[in-house]
Amino acid sequence: MGGFQPGVTGTRSDRHDFIKTLSGACQKTDWRVHAFCLMKNHYHLL
Repeated sequence: MGGFQPGVTGTRSDRHDFIKTLSGACQKTDWRVHAFCLMKNHYHLL
């Protein structure tokens, strides 16, 4: 894997799009996200 990891959320717009996409996925699948931590190169969902 090495030291280079491309960013998941580089800009404010990227973060907004990620959350919007996650929200849509939750609605379609009946998932519930209790908490999340969104970082530049990865994220955590509970």
